[in-house]
Amino acid sequence: IGAFHFLLEEKSPELDMIISDNLNTFNSLGVEFYHDLLKDNANIAEIELSPELNLEEMRDLIRNINGNLEKSASFSIFGYGYFPIINARYKVEMLNDKSSGNEYYLEDVKGYKFRIEKDVNDNILVYNSKKTCVIFDIYKIIKSPIEYIRLDLGNLKQKEAIKVVKAFKKAINIAENRGEDKCGEYVNCLKDDILFKDYTRGHLLRGVK
Repeated sequence: IGAFHFLLEEKSPELDMIISDNLNTFNSLGVEFYHDLLKDNANIAEIELSPELNLEEMRDLIRNINGNLEKSASFSIFGYGYFPIINARYKVEMLNDKSSGNEYYLEDVKGYKFRIEKDVNDNILVYNSKKTCVIFDIYKIIKSPIEYIRLDLGNLKQKEAIKVVKAFKKAINIAENRGEDKCGEYVNCLKDDILFKDYTRGHLLRGVK
């Protein structure tokens, strides 16, 4: 919201604005609101769609949004990593002690653990207990209007992060050039890799019921 206030004051029509997952875009009315708010001050260049939507809902939403914008936007989804599910303005003292090397979690009644960290403003972030991974549905994604897949690799070591990026690039390349069957063969080979196990697709195929 602070960024919006800045844009409204500065009037920077050449500036491209990205509406990220923090704004949880799940219908066209939200985009229309930001577009009307910023139309003389910035362009909406990219919109990251809510992880609560499935692919069919995303197609409908993209069609509705681009039909109402003077300039078409690009669309992205969260494709890999631990998605933040809570961002709260609470200060938790124990999170300040990085020297201990401890990690902190919330645990639910089923035993799922949700990692807790703090952001640069000392607010707490709570992440989903399972990582999101859409690589096994990559063919369906590239056949949709989705143009970008965001990978959050901050919790990985450098070699692991490089491996994930290369796997996504290869899967996309095979899907685009060799078709669905070959793409399926490749991604199936990743299922036993620790970086691609114990994951959730989110609501990509089923939506929120």
